[in-house]
Amino acid sequence: MRMMRETGKKLKNKVIRAAIVFLAAFSVAAVVELISGAQIASSGKGEGLSFISEETAFDEDGKGPVTEVGGLSGDRISFELSGGVLRDGVFYPVGSQSMSLRIGVKYEGDRDFTYITDEQPAYLTEETIPIDGDRRVEAVSIDALAAPSGEEERDADFSALFIDRAYFGYYEGTNPYRALFVFSTVFLLLWLSLFSNYAAAKPHVTFLVICLVTGSVLAISLPPNKVGNDEETHLQAVMDIAAFPSELHVSDAIMNQLMVTDLNNPEAQPGSIEEMESYVQIMEEAGNYKSGNRNPDFYTPKNRVPAYLASAFGVKLAKGLGLSWPSVMLVGRFMNLLMYGVLMATAIKRLPCGKLLMIVIGLFPQNLFLADTFSYDPFITACLSLGFACLMEELLNPQREINMRTQTVMALSFSAGCVVKAVYAPLILTALLMPRGKFNKKTSQICYRAFILLLFVLLISSFILPTVVAPSETGDLRGGDTSEVSQIGFILGAPLSYALILLRQMISWIPQCFIGPDCTTFMGHIVDGNSAFKGYYQAVFLILTVSVLSDRRSAAKTVLSEGQKLWIFLMAGAACVLIWTSMYVAFTEPGAEEIAGVQGRYFIPLIFPMYLLLNQRKKLLPTAMASGIETEGAILARKNDICYYLITVCAAAVGAASVWSSVVSRFCL
Repeated sequence: MRMMRETGKKLKNKVIRAAIVFLAAFSVAAVVELISGAQIASSGKGEGLSFISEETAFDEDGKGPVTEVGGLSGDRISFELSGGVLRDGVFYPVGSQSMSLRIGVKYEGDRDFTYITDEQPAYLTEETIPIDGDRRVEAVSIDALAAPSGEEERDADFSALFIDRAYFGYYEGTNPYRALFVFSTVFLLLWLSLFSNYAAAKPHVTFLVICLVTGSVLAISLPPNKVGNDEETHLQAVMDIAAFPSELHVSDAIMNQLMVTDLNNPEAQPGSIEEMESYVQIMEEAGNYKSGNRNPDFYTPKNRVPAYLASAFGVKLAKGLGLSWPSVMLVGRFMNLLMYGVLMATAIKRLPCGKLLMIVIGLFPQNLFLADTFSYDPFITACLSLGFACLMEELLNPQREINMRTQTVMALSFSAGCVVKAVYAPLILTALLMPRGKFNKKTSQICYRAFILLLFVLLISSFILPTVVAPSETGDLRGGDTSEVSQIGFILGAPLSYALILLRQMISWIPQCFIGPDCTTFMGHIVDGNSAFKGYYQAVFLILTVSVLSDRRSAAKTVLSEGQKLWIFLMAGAACVLIWTSMYVAFTEPGAEEIAGVQGRYFIPLIFPMYLLLNQRKKLLPTAMASGIETEGAILARKNDICYYLITVCAAAVGAASVWSSVVSRFCL
């Protein structure tokens, strides 16, 4: 009875603390919005001050008006467009294509204009540009550019393009995106503070909370169009699966989101909350996904279906509820995030050592972004992480007889992750490290190893043999004039020459593959190799390094032997070779000595096993929670728990900062 009362008291305390966290976070978000609204109201400048009030034309080359505004101010400039652009002899009305505009703002006291280039997404006819609201403006210039970035220059005549009105103003009302970000950030901070002991003792729960809270803000703040790598292709597959057993019947607006078109330019995104709201409203009205006039017939490779099931379920559910197209995309993206978070949390829970390392990798800004878009990469990463967790669970408890449930989960996880991308197939062979003592009979060991080898052969045969036996005349045309026949012929005819190309490329790319922004902080078309901001990759690498050096906590009976480490290293290296070779065959023009098409995200599933080899030590400490005795080892373990907690907080902070700087501040302010 006494124990029940104590349990009830503890539960009551947890509920009270949870309520405090929620109410405090809500209160801070409300106060921030009230202060913001009060500042705008007190300025007396929120009603919109026009500096162009009648139709004004651009010249043929896109040169627009330079207007003296006499010291007006506001935190944004808005202007309405009409007419259209003549490109290559075809007239395109405003809103029928994305448009690149350059706005110059000359502040009081400055000698020169400050220029902002904004690539306006298709469908929008009103532009809103955030500016420095604390300074007064002397003059504004508006020009139209011949081609958005990433496109070849084209002949364009802008003489039929007009500005109907231009004005200064402030965004009035509550900014829901900012309020959500403030709420989630304060919520995580307070949760990690008030539940610090629980957060340290249950790292898998801590990861799941951070992943879902931060990821949800990211998903909601992303515009409902292409932002991820090849997202339109993945969205095709998701829509194809979600339409089963019937066919797709979509409108032109949705069809343009499922293909690479001028209306789906990833560089042309809403650049303010007004543009975001306008774009969402337009897509709500034009996004018919049930009875549209387009009936596309997409082909989804059967091996990739498992990776899309979570997103497809979300899209199917949203369609059944009759939600608008932006909401359909949001639910599909969120289900991908939920799948990733649950699988990764399961892997962290099962992992006997290196939990902190997996948490840090799982919270990479790039991983959170991929999970928040239509992509199969989160499924691959999560499945392979779960497979390694099960493998380590068995390897590091050598005296315990092999658990059939663990063995089944391991086999299914490795298979599911590798069947989507067979280049990771060598990782399955790490399961051959299972020691003899894990089996009660020699025949059981033989059957187990035969099963692992069979899985490997089946995966490799589905990937390598078709390409070697019957290569196509072309490869992936995005890589240029590619040819699988020519590349396979070169590899087989001059293996040493190809080996030198491969080795040189792999060595030079080590930073991009395992420590650089390419594999940690890139976020599709938002943060990539072409953008000035590469994310906070220095902080991510520092956190990753500290997690490797400081994580001494383990529930394992032993550590990996040198032979086991070598085998894992070789299998991860073999996967690297297959990644590079697949890109050489399919994406690189014949005769090229540089392998094209390789991206850092391809190596994310390999980061954990490679870094785990550095994390293994002879002396591993139990958790302070589990020891309960203040011995020297228990004191060190408690210090290790504190380190666990602090590094997790730092990883969460980097994730929140990445969401704010790369998404919320770009699209939603």
